[in-house]
Amino acid sequence: MTLTTDILIVGGGSAGFGAAYRAIRDGRFHVTLVEKNPGLGGTSTYGGVNCWEPGVGGKGVHYQLAARLQAEDNGFVGVNVEEVTDQTPWGWSVRCQDPYEESLERSFRGRMEQRRFHFEPEAMSRAMLDLLQPAHNARLLFRSTVTEVETDGRTITAVTAQTPEGPCRIVPRLVLDCSGDIVIARAAGCAYSQGEDAHSLFDEPNAPDDPQRLINGMSLVFRVTPCDPEWVDTMPEEFTDVDLTQWYETLERTNRPLSCFNRYPNGDININMLPTMPGELWLDLPEAEAMHIAAARVYAYWNWVQTKKNFRGYRIKEIFPMAGIRESYRLVGRYVLKEQDLSNGYPAELGPEHTVAWSDHTADIHGRTNKTGGMTMFHPYGIPYECMLPREMDNLLVACRGASFSHIASSSIRLSRTMMALGEAAGEAAVQILATGCPTDGVDLKSLREKLEIV
Repeated sequence: MTLTTDILIVGGGSAGFGAAYRAIRDGRFHVTLVEKNPGLGGTSTYGGVNCWEPGVGGKGVHYQLAARLQAEDNGFVGVNVEEVTDQTPWGWSVRCQDPYEESLERSFRGRMEQRRFHFEPEAMSRAMLDLLQPAHNARLLFRSTVTEVETDGRTITAVTAQTPEGPCRIVPRLVLDCSGDIVIARAAGCAYSQGEDAHSLFDEPNAPDDPQRLINGMSLVFRVTPCDPEWVDTMPEEFTDVDLTQWYETLERTNRPLSCFNRYPNGDININMLPTMPGELWLDLPEAEAMHIAAARVYAYWNWVQTKKNFRGYRIKEIFPMAGIRESYRLVGRYVLKEQDLSNGYPAELGPEHTVAWSDHTADIHGRTNKTGGMTMFHPYGIPYECMLPREMDNLLVACRGASFSHIASSSIRLSRTMMALGEAAGEAAVQILATGCPTDGVDLKSLREKLEIV
């Protein structure tokens, strides 16, 4: 089967949803979205990262999602209530009555004053779908994965996806790669990087002298539910083939990994280990094998929490089916955002008027510390449009955690609401490109920023 579309969006996570929302609601162009999962949300739903971390946010679609979830009691603002200790090596976030806007500040607050937004994943995915599905100009292809990318010079001419109905060859005018792992950009021959960047490359203060293949850690998130106070989860037989000797030694010796314990609206707890395994190990192993090892580590960790830290009264209800990947491949695009750009507030050589999204998260590399031994804090900083532009393709924008960021910058930018905002910028830019006939690098940024209400 072959179909044509104006805008092809690959990936239906936070960025892909944001891009689709903006592109579809304009109404003038047909949009096709390809997503491997059965629904929308990606890491924030199927990957179990069921909270939005504290952080600056623009006037985006996240407000609509939060309002709906709060009205249904499927979402709430959460507050930290316990400091991390050796006996309780986790942070607790529970419901509070603060307004949603309180979750949109991070850099000016201490950890115990920060607010998150917790939500039920199925409700979030459903809310996203409801904002897209009524549109006459949208086609959503779920349970579908890209198998081939065709190019002609500097143009992507077709993308083939394996769908539940069979192969589907999609002929787009413009492609938005929101896949996280930048599957389109890599298949089209765009330059990309992996791991730590050498100090000499970007002159970043906290970059190592020599490049290292150290990649931000992966987490396999799980959910526990109340049960008999004496209940202890034991290792299922299917995971007894995994050698966990070193994992247990790490737990006993270091009280690591730390975890985030976040309440759900119904009283269950979301547990996000920071991390479950190093990012480079995740990428080096076949996915099925890596998931198998990670699931075994989840059971071992939870048994350790129950027996050694005396956290009883809950049992594992669900291990989420998708890995929580913080970093994999990163585009080397028209502009690479660097650590000093984050400290400055925007890239000095571009200027603040190139900003299309905001962030203020720490440079947080799970399982590692940076050169100074800690996490670098930032005030709000702007992400420029040029980070979405590959050097090699003229009809491609990259809007996801794999856009053109350094390793250090990526460790700050990667959060869900920031990715949603970047996706919205890509979707709005796509509409302008098709409506005016301008090239991807000729977008009127003043008009784009007005549409996005960037201040």
